[in-house]
Amino acid sequence: MEYIRVDELIREVYTSFVLQANEAGVELVLDILNTDIYIYADRNRIKQVMFNLCSNALKFTPKGSIALRVQLVMESGRE
Repeated sequence: MEYIRVDELIREVYTSFVLQANEAGVELVLDILNTDIYIYADRNRIKQVMFNLCSNALKFTPKGSIALRVQLVMESGRE
């Protein structure tokens, strides 16, 4: 377990999939709205989840685009 910067992890995933997406004719969009978001988690497991999500998105998106977005969303009254 460690603190992980979410935007750095998403950039790693993006870099790993952007060429594959381009070859499939799908635009992979990186949209980082917040850069200082940290989570406390197992880096390898979170990265594997992100890889699985991107892999499935590419598998089931025959054309168009896929967005990887980092955005902090807070519920009213919670931080």
